[in-house]
Amino acid sequence: MRMARRDRQHRAANGGGEEADAVMSTQPYKSGIMGNSGIEWVDAIYDWAVIALVNMATYFGITYEEINVWVFVILMPIAFLSTASYVVFLRFKIARMRRRIKDME
Repeated sequence: MRMARRDRQHRAANGGGEEADAVMSTQPYKSGIMGNSGIEWVDAIYDWAVIALVNMATYFGITYEEINVWVFVILMPIAFLSTASYVVFLRFKIARMRRRIKDME
């Protein structure tokens, strides 16, 4: 998989290998330093979401930035458009059923 320039530089500076990966995966994502909106519950949810994305990126062997693109630019719009299309389909189906019931009366 591709590796971001920042990741390559970090690994080179820390000797590379698994040890550098462990340092990199925990260092910039310490709890409490990411979200600083001043609203505790918002910061907690944001921190949790970032940590979840970092863990997913590690699992799939891609960077945090790449998983952000996949989730928020590709998957979320597809899910939204699919759901919206299904809602429109169901509305037409309900309208057709109501017409049939009205015709039967």
